[in-house]
Amino acid sequence: MTWDYRIVHSFCIAGGDPIDTFSMREAYYNEDGDVMCITVDACGAMGETADECEDDYKIMAEAFKKPVLEEYDIKEVTEAERDEFIKGMG
Repeated sequence: MTWDYRIVHSFCIAGGDPIDTFSMREAYYNEDGDVMCITVDACGAMGETADECEDDYKIMAEAFKKPVLEEYDIKEVTEAERDEFIKGMG
């Protein structure tokens, strides 16, 4: 079981009109390599040093080489299912 960063397409309603949005999210995969869940909020590069932050940014950049995920196509999971999945990764 693994995770990586992915670009996710979603939309919001502004003034009655749908607006496309794209964000960086963490994606978690099951044993078959299918996306099981994604983070609710967008991610930003971070680290305990500037070098670590840069390394995280470089890892995030790899997401642009992969297909964009559609937020509403991803299977919904309960918090308990997600937490159990993440716990099993450790």
